[in-house]
Order: sequence, then C-alpha cells, then structure tokens
Amino acid sequence: MKLDTVIDVSGFPGASKTHMRDALRAGFYDAGMLWWRKYRPRHFAMTAFAEYGYTKRNSRYTKWKMRHLRHSLPLVRTGRSRDLTQSKAIIATASYVHVRMSARVFNFKPKGFKGSMSKEMTTISSAEHQAMTETVESTFAKVISRAPTRRRKQRV
Repeated sequence: MKLDTVIDVSGFPGASKTHMRDALRAGFYDAGMLWWRKYRPRHFAMTAFAEYGYTKRNSRYTKWKMRHLRHSLPLVRTGRSRDLTQSKAIIATASYVHVRMSARVFNFKPKGFKGSMSKEMTTISSAEHQAMTETVESTFAKVISRAPTRRRKQRV
C-alpha cells in the first residue's frame, strides 16, 4: 500500500525544516499503521468485492472453495496470504508512506484470472484515503506543536 497526498503545512512559521519533516514523517507513519491495523483485514472480508472492486472469481472456483474450504473469502485459499500480511515494514518519508508486506503469494496469477491479486490487496477506497489524510494532518499538528520554535535575535 502506498499513500501520497498533499498536506497544507502553512501556519507554522516558527518551525524549522527538520521539525516539519519529522512531523510529516510521523504523520505518514501513523497513516500506514492505521491502514495495516484497520483497513488491511477488510481486504479478506466478503465486503471487499464491493468496496475495492475486486475482479469477480470464476463460479467453478467459488463453488470448489465453498465445498472444500467452507468459505469463499477473497484473497484467501489456505490462509497463508492472510498470515503473511501480518508482518510489515512501514517506510514513511515526509511525502508518502509505503507499507510492505512479505506476501509474495499475491504475485501468483492463476490461469484464466483477469485481475491482479497484488493490486487488489493494496487498493485504497476514497473513505480510507480521507481517513488516512486526516490522520497525517492530526499527527502532524500534534508533533509540530511540541517542537521548539525558532526565535529571532533582536538587536538592542
């Protein structure tokens, strides 16, 4: 998952570039954690087909899954893909966040499948994008308010 968004950082005239960059990095890191904790599990629910626009699976495959595995959850066959997404590496910079998961299972493309499981896994809905942008902004404001401000030297 990669989130890059535009954040208005005006209104903090006393903050240094370093503090601004650190505050933005903290905000993007929190947004990545929000996605990993709250939104990642939604990709493995039945509502994901409608919410993220997943490619419709073959009816034969869906019937096979129901008969043998007793579920038809998207992106889950044996549960390995869901388990592999538990590990994460959140790379946050001052301009974006990238959540890396070591689930190479999503790179497999079954014969006749038109979609991309890796793209399906990393799709972000507009509501999620809005929530993560708000997280970046609120964390930025919190961190930057604690940062020391630069003071101009006055000549006497």
